Parts: sequence; structure tokens; C-alpha cells
Amino acid sequence: MYNLFLVIPESLVQTNLIFSLFGIQWKAYKKQNFLFIVIFALLTLLMFQLQIQFELSVLVSIFIHTVLMKWLYPFSWNIIFLISITRTAIQNIMGIISIYMMQYTSMDLLVTWTINVIILAIGIFLSVKKLAFFKWFMDHQKQYKQYLILITTLFLFHDDLINLLMIRNIKNPLETSLDVVIVYVLTDLFMAIIIYVIFSFGKKLELKTIDTTERVYFQNLEDFITSVRSQRHDYLNHLQVIGGLLQREEYEDVKQYLNELNAEIRGHEFLLQLDHPPLAALLQTKIEIGYAQHIDIKVDAKTTIPRLDIKSYELVQIVGNLLDNAIDEEIKAPLHNRSIAVTLNRLYDSMLVISVKNTNSRISTENIKKIFNKGYTTKERHQGIGLATAKRLVTKYQGHIEVESGETVGTTFLVFIPYNELRKGLNHVLPGRRSGR
Repeated sequence: MYNLFLVIPESLVQTNLIFSLFGIQWKAYKKQNFLFIVIFALLTLLMFQLQIQFELSVLVSIFIHTVLMKWLYPFSWNIIFLISITRTAIQNIMGIISIYMMQYTSMDLLVTWTINVIILAIGIFLSVKKLAFFKWFMDHQKQYKQYLILITTLFLFHDDLINLLMIRNIKNPLETSLDVVIVYVLTDLFMAIIIYVIFSFGKKLELKTIDTTERVYFQNLEDFITSVRSQRHDYLNHLQVIGGLLQREEYEDVKQYLNELNAEIRGHEFLLQLDHPPLAALLQTKIEIGYAQHIDIKVDAKTTIPRLDIKSYELVQIVGNLLDNAIDEEIKAPLHNRSIAVTLNRLYDSMLVISVKNTNSRISTENIKKIFNKGYTTKERHQGIGLATAKRLVTKYQGHIEVESGETVGTTFLVFIPYNELRKGLNHVLPGRRSGR
């Protein structure tokens, strides 16, 4: 007899296995788990009592599972739907194996509890060994959304195939043949192989992205070292000039020279107060590069950099890509009219706002829709990955990037990156300071 004493343990072991597969911490959702298991078990029992057709009951089960999870858990629709489909596949295979085994014994209760214990043991084993095969998809759901869709499609195909086999080949719904069990196991193995291939490909893509990011980071570091060497050379020249003026006892000229030099140093002082050395190093480097290209790069820092979830090298990559694009555009302008404005500000104590504006470029409305597409570029000998990478990194941390462009005002890229919740409201504002040459 199918009752609560059977359906609640079944719901419990299935939920435990799902959490293990997706790397979800059971302790983090104790209350939600209790409500979910009880409600889902009751609704499953209700469907059984109503004797809903098998193929229809599968669809209803997926719907109920999806709605319940979205109500109780803070997961995205993509993840919840994938969890629901995965659970349905587990539930179906448990049902088929149970029916097959019950044909050879009258101890239905023993068969059901044996299967539940096996599923529970598998879930505990995966949890202890940290073999969360689907956790990677949860961690990268925004970047690799297409993989989630593909896996979901595979599960749907799997369930539809097995349902078709059962409907067409099973005369008695309480009986099943070994052929059906074998087909079911083979399709599960096929899906496991496909999931592993997708996972491996995704990991390689992720490692390739990290490698590209690191190369950009080290390039910026090399530029910074070159900038430091250049400054060292400049300051040696300054000392020689001051020494020569002192030897000639031209003290007024020395005073004026030192005042000008001091003003330039103070203009760059704000970089040390950003509380983010990698970004400060990047901005200093770009200012020096701009100076060599006769580009006046001004930086207005209205806030320190708060603690962000985004990694330092990723923030450097975003700002570096935007500045590189701006510098490339300004080089095309006349020497006397090259300028870039960088602003760092905050929005409602919840977001870091970075603005990069160059006055001598305009992006058409048609091209604005394409500029973040990987491979799209209007420049020769460029791969078109800079803005696509910036967009991917900003989106990865629930941020936002937008573009404003006009014939008379130039082009502005605005980046919005959420603060780390632990530091929200603890950031202080710096007086606006500007740097540039």
C-alpha cells in the first residue's frame, strides 16, 4: 500500500541525493527541506490516489517540484528546473527497479525500503566524498547557461523515451521486463557520459579564460614596472635640473620648479588612497601610456574601492579593457584634443560605479547592440574579446555594464559592480581629486 510511511522516506532520500549531486549544504536549508519533503510527499500521494496516467504524472511531478523549489529555495530557474528533471529521472528509475523486483517477491515493503536505503547510502557517500557532479553548473550558471539548457534537454529526452517504452510495452503497469530496465540503465549511462563531456569541455573553457585573464594581468604588471622605471628616470633628470639650478644659485627658479613637481606628485596621490593597489597600479600605468600618446587621462576618485566579491585581477581586466579601447580611439584624434575621463563613484552604498569616457569616438546604435559579442570588432588585427570579456566578468558578479554614445559627447562606458554584503555601508568617500598630464 502506497502511503505516507513509504512516500516521505522516498522523498527524503531523493532530496538528499539531489543535494549531494548539486553540492547544496543540507544544514543551510533545514526548514525549507522539512517543508519541501512533507508537501511534495503529500502531493505525490494525492497523484497516486487520483490514479493519474503515468506520462501525465511525470509532467505534473516536474511542475510541482519546480514551483515548490522556487517558493522555498533561493536558486535560479535554470538550476531549479535542472534539479526537478534530475529528480524525476531518479524517481522513475527507482520506480521501475521497484516494480521489476516486486515481480519476484511478495515482500513489497522490504523492496521499497531496500532501494531507499541504497539511494540514501549513495547520497551520503557523494556528500562525504564531495562528489558534487552538478556543482560546477551551479557555480557557473550565468556564464554557461547553454550547458544547463542542453543537459535539461537530455533529461527530458531520457524521460520521454522511457515513458514511451513503458506505455507501449507494458501491458500491466505493475509489471516490467528486464529489457525496459536495461534500456533505462543504458540511457542513464549515456546521459552520464554526455554530462561528463560537457563538464570537461566547460572546465577547459574556464581554464582557458583564466589563462587569458592572467596574461592580461601580467601584461598590465609589466606596463606598471615600465612606468616605474620611466618615473625613476624622470626623477633622476629632475634631480639633475635642481642640482644645476642650485649651483648657479637660481633659487627662485628652484622654488618654482619644486612647486610644479610637487603639484604633479599630489595629483597622483589619490591612487594610494583607493585601497586597491592593483587598480591604482593599472590607472597609473595607463596615465603614463596616455602621456606618451599625448592623451590627457583624468581620474576622479570619489570613493575608495570597497571589498568586492570580484577578484582584483578581474576588476583590473575590466577597467584595463575599457581604457585600452578608449586609448585606441583617442589616438585617432588630433594631438591637441585627446582626452579620457575615468570616474570612480558609488551608488546608494550598494554599488561601485566606474565610468570611462573618451570624447573622440561615437558608436552607432546598431553597433552598440553588437560590441559585447565575442569576436565582434571594427579594428584591424583585433580579436574582439576585450569588451566581451568585460561583459562576462561584470555579469558573473551580478553587475551591469552599459554604453552611452553621441556625436557631440563621445562615448561613455558605465560599469556597476555590487558591494560585498559584509562591507556594505562601511565605505567612506574621498574628496574628488583629479590626475593627468
